[in-house]
Amino acid sequence: MNLKCALCGVQACALNPEKLPSRCPNYEQNPKWIQEYKSQYAQVAKAAAEITLETGLSRIDEIVLFCKKMNYNKIGFAFCKAFSKQAKIANDYLVNAGFDVISTMCKIGAISYEKIGLKHPNKLSLCNPIAQADLFNESKTEFNIVFGLCVGHDSMFIKHSKALCTVLAVKDKVHDNNPLNALK
Repeated sequence: MNLKCALCGVQACALNPEKLPSRCPNYEQNPKWIQEYKSQYAQVAKAAAEITLETGLSRIDEIVLFCKKMNYNKIGFAFCKAFSKQAKIANDYLVNAGFDVISTMCKIGAISYEKIGLKHPNKLSLCNPIAQADLFNESKTEFNIVFGLCVGHDSMFIKHSKALCTVLAVKDKVHDNNPLNALK
């Protein structure tokens, strides 16, 4: 299958499904996808769709609204040490919105660079996103938020989390944590 949606000039899947190009994977409206979407993600899809109809919400407000629509109470908040100041503000925001917030900093369960055959000039330790996810799994968080974890670490956290995850912020050392600036 030749999936190149980013290059599609038609985008009929979003606007006019009757005019889908023949190369589109939606061409036959794959019934398996529709059934799985309805059965596995109906509540999530409904909450997400309702939020797309809202205007003027920040990302954190969308997360709060989504969690309330999903009746989530226990939220996991996995953050990078470099974002500690902002993490406290976001954590307080979520608590003030009525959630029980469990937070873990990236260095929890850290290991030395030497253990994986690397040397760090400042003798820092490696982050452990798997430990972060495991602690949330043990705490039975209902939804997890990723906040500034490094590329790869965020991926490992999401892979190991049992709860659904979203990203509040990403790290970009060149563009003041706004990676879209690189695409201008």
